[in-house]
Amino acid sequence: MDFFETRTNDGIRLLGLVSRAEQARWLIVHVHGYGGDLLSNPFVRAAHKYYPRHGISFLSFNMRTAAYITEVYGETAVAYVGSSITDQDEASTDIDAVLAHCGMDPARIVLQGHSFGTNIVKRYARTHPSVEKVVLLSPADSMRLYDRWRTSTTPVELPINEGNVVRWDLFGMAVGSSRYALPISARNVRKLLDSESFNEWSQDNAVMEQDGLLIIGDNDPVSNLGNTANEAFLRKVLPRTQLERIRGSMHLFAGFEDRLCEIVATWVLHQEDTSLSG
Repeated sequence: MDFFETRTNDGIRLLGLVSRAEQARWLIVHVHGYGGDLLSNPFVRAAHKYYPRHGISFLSFNMRTAAYITEVYGETAVAYVGSSITDQDEASTDIDAVLAHCGMDPARIVLQGHSFGTNIVKRYARTHPSVEKVVLLSPADSMRLYDRWRTSTTPVELPINEGNVVRWDLFGMAVGSSRYALPISARNVRKLLDSESFNEWSQDNAVMEQDGLLIIGDNDPVSNLGNTANEAFLRKVLPRTQLERIRGSMHLFAGFEDRLCEIVATWVLHQEDTSLSG
């Protein structure tokens, strides 16, 4: 496992780790979820060990959506970023920087997202067709989550507040007997309500052309295959996507890390077999 550092076009420093396989023909680039990071989820640590043993390189990095508010070093000053104040267009520039740093044929890169990171991956894949393969892990249904906030018993009228003041109580999800409140800025609420990500799974959504793998845990309280909760609709939007369920697993695949890696590695290597036979 090797450390690397690169910078975005707007000067944000990105830190990452890459585990290289000898003579690897595939590189999986992991896009963490909101508030996540390059290594803390156990399945990411497992991937750094598992994939190189199977001939696949693996890269994880801190996007500007790591943590909800955090400071990063730019060229001339410290900048404050985080998933509560960063929009998806800004996050896409992080992927641009890392893929440029890799210097690898985009056709040999698999872009993998987890949770809200799947929305960033889908958005990026639609605007960068050179990325041909995507893996979506525990996709968070943004439309349903925001609908839950909008129909709350204590609605908040827009404008919520001014600037980027962060509110911690606007929306969230029930996890057992507790409530997971997601922090978000007023600016991002406004942008997300009007954005592609809010309508990510709408009936008018454009079909994705990439080959894809989608993995969910059947006990995941966050992922529900999009706002329709309908597998047939999912296959219409992502017609070239293979769906796999991990029985007993939840959102972070705790206790199922090796099974998750096995599914992904098998799919990637099958893509290799398919391209060679073609």
